[in-house]
Amino acid sequence: MSVQVLLPHLQASHASIVDRSTVLLIEPQVESPEKGPTTTQDYEYNAALSAYASVSLHELDKIRLMGISPEYHAEFRKVIFASGHQIQSERPYACSHQFKLVGNPWVYKHGSGRTESLRLVVMIMSLMVRSGWQLVLTTDISAKSYDKDMWMFRRAGAGVPQPQSFCVVSFAYPDQLRLIDGPDELLQVIRQTIQTSYRKGLQEEGTTVKGAPMFKLFGNPWVASGDETMYTRRFLLELLASFERIGWTIYASLDITTGAAESDSSLDCWILAKH
Repeated sequence: MSVQVLLPHLQASHASIVDRSTVLLIEPQVESPEKGPTTTQDYEYNAALSAYASVSLHELDKIRLMGISPEYHAEFRKVIFASGHQIQSERPYACSHQFKLVGNPWVYKHGSGRTESLRLVVMIMSLMVRSGWQLVLTTDISAKSYDKDMWMFRRAGAGVPQPQSFCVVSFAYPDQLRLIDGPDELLQVIRQTIQTSYRKGLQEEGTTVKGAPMFKLFGNPWVASGDETMYTRRFLLELLASFERIGWTIYASLDITTGAAESDSSLDCWILAKH
């Protein structure tokens, strides 16, 4: 099944970023292994698992691909640049392929939120879908300090419907809800659901420093205590129902950042999809 390129508005809005990064895109630095032997055989074994693949985020700045054919690595480079990031280096890493990004995209930075990092995540999901992969689950299998989720995929079977559009709902500590690259219909339904189903009400609506629509709620719903813990959860159920009424579903709930316990880093983001 052919899946159309998703998020066309992102491609247009970030065209200048891709253009300025042409040199990096063509000639990324290749590192020698830092730990232990990394052989071609390791990666060939991994790529041979053609029915299954994974994408995982590591430490402060790394993306590792497993089971994804090397012919798609150039596509990952493109979405990295299109999301506003740059590649410091890339190399084989054990039975995976690793991209090390410039800066620390998986670290929470107070005030700037996670817009560019979330944009990259949703563009990777889009790339995997149009490359014929179907998300099976996201899972946290590490107890290390900087652990993040592993995303596990299988090859989509013939005739399996795949999402055509993606965006992100982000929960910003302690009281904000943000929409990254979503359409107006989602913006409207979030506003309406807050007004009708969040009992403390909407305090402010605006945009973040990165231009993402933002809703600031009264109270501190993401650090609620007592009865408010359940009223917050009831609001999220109403939000899910509102999304599904207009054809959007929660495709994944991801942990993508690390940082202080009481910060955006301790909150998942929702990847929304529409078929």
